[in-house]
Amino acid sequence: MKFQPPYIEKFKILVIYNVVEKLLYGSEKDKMAEEDTVAQARIVAAALKEAGHTVFEMEVYDNFAEEILQWKDKVDLVFNLTEGVGNDILKAPYVPFILESVGMPFTGCSWESILLALNKIKSKEFVSAYSILTPDYRVYNEVPLTMPRIAFPLIVKPALAESSYGIDKNAVVHSFKQLAERIQYVLEVYKMPALVESFIDGMDVSVAVLGNDYDNLNVMSPHAIVYKNLPQDEYPIQTFDSKFDTESHLYKNSYIVYPAPLDSTTIDSLQSIAAKIYRICGCSGYARVDFRVDKNMNPYFLELNTNPGIDPPTGFARAVQDIGLDYKGFMDRIARLAYEKNYQFIKK
Repeated sequence: MKFQPPYIEKFKILVIYNVVEKLLYGSEKDKMAEEDTVAQARIVAAALKEAGHTVFEMEVYDNFAEEILQWKDKVDLVFNLTEGVGNDILKAPYVPFILESVGMPFTGCSWESILLALNKIKSKEFVSAYSILTPDYRVYNEVPLTMPRIAFPLIVKPALAESSYGIDKNAVVHSFKQLAERIQYVLEVYKMPALVESFIDGMDVSVAVLGNDYDNLNVMSPHAIVYKNLPQDEYPIQTFDSKFDTESHLYKNSYIVYPAPLDSTTIDSLQSIAAKIYRICGCSGYARVDFRVDKNMNPYFLELNTNPGIDPPTGFARAVQDIGLDYKGFMDRIARLAYEKNYQFIKK
């Protein structure tokens, strides 16, 4: 019989998030994603209050290690919505590392899982070792002088960024000249290696996973992103604009379809692979696994998102309705998973 921690009806919860005033990496437009994080924090806090919990909020800056100690004996757990620390989006693992170090329960994945997921190169290497299909790729720390041994078309991404940073219609390249120019763009603007992948012609599909017990995970049915009325020079991919620029044509013509329009065999395969990735990467609480499904229904792993969007319009929030959770129930479940994870850790 598995150990069950004492039931607490209502928690005192500290919701934390970071505010980006000036980006250290990327273009000024990328701040839209960070503003979205603040908006999500407000929505999550309101839902937790509606569920009956006492909720506090805190912005996370460079002095987080000192500031969080003031809350240690005042709250039961921390709802972690940070995408970094202050202006630094690469410090996302730092927050759970500090919370774990001071013994404060927190929602979502551990710092080790977040660190692995943040580095697309390492996560691709890691899952590939478990025979999980992922697009062929190369990594560049400088602009190449010779043609790569990988077939066009290709897609170029910042290797250490999430939220579709650096992805627009020019990210998909068809020639060596375009490839070199795009790698140079990533190196100069994002100040990190460029990840170059084979472009998979197909559909963007994600699988949401909820739980701590690897033998009893809630693995949701996949949801897809579909695009309508695309201009001829745009590709059916999740660009930054399609996610965050509410005034853009791409945003207005991108739709979440749940469940994804796939056959049962492909759905079963996606759920099985997502659960496997969740386990081998040591995830807890909740996470989302992103795929590209090609025309032959082959699922290619793209990335693991250990801090996915969970506000009401997201595929994750829609998917959990299938397990009987409305939005406040979803937020309550995430909080309880954090409490249970911490309690079980202490018992060990």
